[in-house]
Amino acid sequence: MRYNTHMAIFHPIAILTVALTVFGRAASLECYNCSGVTNLRKCNTKVTCEDKQVCFKKREYTEHVSYDLGCVDNQNCGDFANFTSGSGVSAMKMDGGQTQPCFECCSTNNCNFRLCGYKDSSECVDDAKTDCAYLNSLFSICKLINQAKKLCPKYCKLCNVVDGNWSPWSNWSDCDVTCENGTQIRTRSCTDPAPQYGGLDCPGNDTDTKSCHREPCPVHGGWSTWSLWSLCSESCDIGIRHRDRSCTEPYPSLFGDHCFGNSREYKKCMPGACADGGWSMWKNWGSCTESCGGGVRTRSRSCTNPRPSLTGRSCEGDNTDVSTCNRTACPEYNVAFTAYNVHRNSSSYATLLFQKTYTNFGNAYDTTTGKFTCNIPGVYHFVVTLLKCFQDINKVFADLKINGSNKLQLFLRPKNNNYNEAYMLTGAGTFHLNRNDVVHVHGVPNYFYNSYNSYFTGFLITPDE
Repeated sequence: MRYNTHMAIFHPIAILTVALTVFGRAASLECYNCSGVTNLRKCNTKVTCEDKQVCFKKREYTEHVSYDLGCVDNQNCGDFANFTSGSGVSAMKMDGGQTQPCFECCSTNNCNFRLCGYKDSSECVDDAKTDCAYLNSLFSICKLINQAKKLCPKYCKLCNVVDGNWSPWSNWSDCDVTCENGTQIRTRSCTDPAPQYGGLDCPGNDTDTKSCHREPCPVHGGWSTWSLWSLCSESCDIGIRHRDRSCTEPYPSLFGDHCFGNSREYKKCMPGACADGGWSMWKNWGSCTESCGGGVRTRSRSCTNPRPSLTGRSCEGDNTDVSTCNRTACPEYNVAFTAYNVHRNSSSYATLLFQKTYTNFGNAYDTTTGKFTCNIPGVYHFVVTLLKCFQDINKVFADLKINGSNKLQLFLRPKNNNYNEAYMLTGAGTFHLNRNDVVHVHGVPNYFYNSYNSYFTGFLITPDE
């Protein structure tokens, strides 16, 4: 720290030992005592001042700057502005602690308070004039950190107390808006130093704000309220109506965004049906589903007289009518037979006569001729099975004929001519017959057994319409 020539320069090592008297007796000061020293740090002698004296330091300007240090009467201790003679007194309050560069002290109200605020004490000592236990019992002085650390630091265990101090303010933040008026913030923390050992927190706020101003903001467009709906575009059935709005509340400016969305809205409208549906005349009856035994027939109509419009009502009722038809009894279509007992009357190729029948529905098979005559046209199925007699025959065959034409041939060539071997010929087929068609089996009658081992059978599968 640099001062003008009329100010006192503090001795950097002039730490005073202050001897206080107890119970009302006056306190005395111990000052460094040297004369003509050119280096303040080389002054190592001390002197105890008399009552009402304080430490002084005087700077002399000769060939080399020199200093005188010692005690001076109290009346010379005062504000720096009073020291115009080139000498001054450096001092400090007795109830405080000292920080550099203050080293001298005084115990009067005339001390130099501007330069020295606190006494420098390396020891944790309670104020000798104070009964700390008694004060603590009266008003809990240990909880009053500011007073306790000055008067009773040892008793209140505040020897190492550190009050918090604010760190420097941070830089101002950027403005929190991009346009118009906003706010900037700066912060500080109670860390320079942070409070320790019961020390007080920093007073005040850790945040500071100020206003900031930017360019005017863009004005984004806003929609007006919707207009009333327009009249329907159609007088009946389905139409369209619309309503409008405009981007004028507000109108976009200063490069603001235009309104998003549509300025016109549509919806369906249905003022009423143009026409309800009406039935046409019934059409003619259709053909009967059966030719006999009872069937059904239908007729129809359509909802076209007139057709219903888009929102019109459709016709009520059914569009189809049904009635019965051809309820007369159908002719008998049950045709089936099984004939057996071949008549062995010839060794020549001839019609095989099956003389007996198990069934003969419709009497279409004649046991006297061996022939089946079709009375009901349709699809028939026939089966022929013949058992060869025990006799020496090189080959055995038979044919199913329809109207004299071969339709199925049953053929067998025995493995050998062993008299004791027996063979069976069988065949089956399905054919369509017209009325009066004749079906029979041709073969050599004497080749086959005449019992139920050989038979001819047939039946109607499906009659023609």
